[in-house]
Amino acid sequence: MRWSQLKQRVQANFAPRVRGRIELFQTRYRRAADSFGEVWVAVDGKRRFSWGDITFIQAEAAAYRADRVTMNGENLSREECFAANRRVLGDLEARGVAMRWKIERLLLESLSLSVERLLKHRSPIVRGIAVLDRRCGKRRLAAIDAGAEHPFVRGMLEFRCAAEGIKSPPVPPAHRG
Repeated sequence: MRWSQLKQRVQANFAPRVRGRIELFQTRYRRAADSFGEVWVAVDGKRRFSWGDITFIQAEAAAYRADRVTMNGENLSREECFAANRRVLGDLEARGVAMRWKIERLLLESLSLSVERLLKHRSPIVRGIAVLDRRCGKRRLAAIDAGAEHPFVRGMLEFRCAAEGIKSPPVPPAHRG
């Protein structure tokens, strides 16, 4: 699916009060290696959150350097390499660090999931989009533990609650981004 179609379908699922105020954007740097690019979310015309391929690669390299198994200089078995790779990629996904193509896949996947599955998804990017979904009602919004969520999810939750005129779930000061 082309980006323009995907963007249109995802934004069509937004709640009426946020539709038109939140937009998804994507760009590819054509002269960069492998057409690296970036995806970002604009709220009321201002860029609020972004994910870029270069940022992902830098975070991935730092995570591998921090992984003690890969730093000891030994020849690792194939299974140990795969295990280290799963750890690093799982950690990056939990932190909401993703490449442009991965975000496209997550957004495409989100179109076929129920709101319950969206809100429990492993990716904070999908959970943040779920908070904006028209199927996510006021009771569901109030039940979300904002303090335990990723900053993107918290930001989208606060925005949606403000747009709907409901009191947003409290966030402890230690969890504010």
